[in-house]
Amino acid sequence: MSDNSLKQATIYVVATPIGNLEDISQRALRILSEVDFILSEDTRVTRKLLSSFNISGKKLISYQDYNEENKKDSILSKIKDESLYVALVSDAGTPCISDPGYRLIDTARTLGINVIPIPGPCAAVSLVSVSGLPSDRFTFVGFLSLKQSVRLNEFKLWSTGGSFLFYETAKRILKTLTEISSIIPECTVCVGKELTKYYETTLRSSISEILTTLKEMDQSSTLKGEFCVMVYVPPQVQTFNQEDIIEECKQRLQKESIKDILESFSKYPVSRKTLYKLLLDIKNNKI
Repeated sequence: MSDNSLKQATIYVVATPIGNLEDISQRALRILSEVDFILSEDTRVTRKLLSSFNISGKKLISYQDYNEENKKDSILSKIKDESLYVALVSDAGTPCISDPGYRLIDTARTLGINVIPIPGPCAAVSLVSVSGLPSDRFTFVGFLSLKQSVRLNEFKLWSTGGSFLFYETAKRILKTLTEISSIIPECTVCVGKELTKYYETTLRSSISEILTTLKEMDQSSTLKGEFCVMVYVPPQVQTFNQEDIIEECKQRLQKESIKDILESFSKYPVSRKTLYKLLLDIKNNKI
């Protein structure tokens, strides 16, 4: 075993294909064939992958969100005590990206276990690369909250501008994009469905046109599979003056505390310190 493991206990974080098996790297195949055992999100999926590349007899250990707390410490103790080489894989793509594993890696590092990435496919990065949307900076939020109020607050934060990336299911994609459209109708959206798979589809347009297309797909029963979505919101240029801020502060102080206003006051680009002084002056009738 090489890859700078230097004969010490090592976890290889191995990216696997998100659809097309040809996307796996030669390095990943070598690591998977050489490690002492493989930590797998779903052993059935991983065994099928290994079989596709004639890797047999490999010990697989199920490692998922629901059993992580019960297994983590014992697995890491074994790796460290016996100086083992181990691979961590998810069902598809790069582990720890909205997949189980980051807690394992966090603890492994504190124990001095070597951690080495074996890079490869990732649905989110794949979509960014073909979106044509501004990608010098973007925010990845993984799977959105199941609570509507939390989602809506998230989308309101996006309204100031930027590129945002998330995963969504076929069952929820229309509802989620409809919610986004109600808050930031001016956004441009790129949707990737079943990336690298046989029915791969990539769409990019205004959110209203994307919704129209997806509704047509839903009616024809082709709105299936896994989705990755990138939303670009043009930066909002706001003009303001001191009088605007003072007037709004006066109105809000009639109903809200200074603390509450400080926590939620984001309409104007002023510092918290400046706003706090302004609120005190208004409350003390200095303004």
